[in-house]
Amino acid sequence: MIHIILCSDQVDPIPVLKQYRDRFSDGEVCVSACKTEQELSEVLGRAGRQRAAEQESFFTVTTRMGRSSIPISDIVYCRSGQHSFQIYLADGTVVSSRTTRCSFPTSVAPLLETGFFLHCERSVVVNLRFVKMIQANGILLYDGTLLPYPQTRRKRCPVPAGFAAGGAGETL
Repeated sequence: MIHIILCSDQVDPIPVLKQYRDRFSDGEVCVSACKTEQELSEVLGRAGRQRAAEQESFFTVTTRMGRSSIPISDIVYCRSGQHSFQIYLADGTVVSSRTTRCSFPTSVAPLLETGFFLHCERSVVVNLRFVKMIQANGILLYDGTLLPYPQTRRKRCPVPAGFAAGGAGETL
């Protein structure tokens, strides 16, 4: 990506750019108008965080066939049961973990840390990218699956502010 940064005559971008040069690679574009070094630093920091969030991350799970790394963007939801959990993928595949000795929240903690997943029920974690709408009786996914989202859980684990439901574009 090409970096295009517009600065006023009073800003020397070189010292600030040196701090951020390792965060960007070819093929990225960053266009910003900065009047101060602080603004420039904020823009570069924000661009670096956004790039890191956009990079593909993987969720590693141990299955009967061995360890498997699954792209987080492909995970629709996870459901636990009987000391293991199932990962439901966008292509319809279901990956089952081996028996785990840790709790479900501990097992799916890497997913929850991404900010794209919601712990909607004690044994269910859903990827907000696949949520069509949140109804009174649960969370409706684009594929028609209805996941539980009880009132008590809504208070402890609310939907992130600004989350827009698919289709209708309503902010929940």
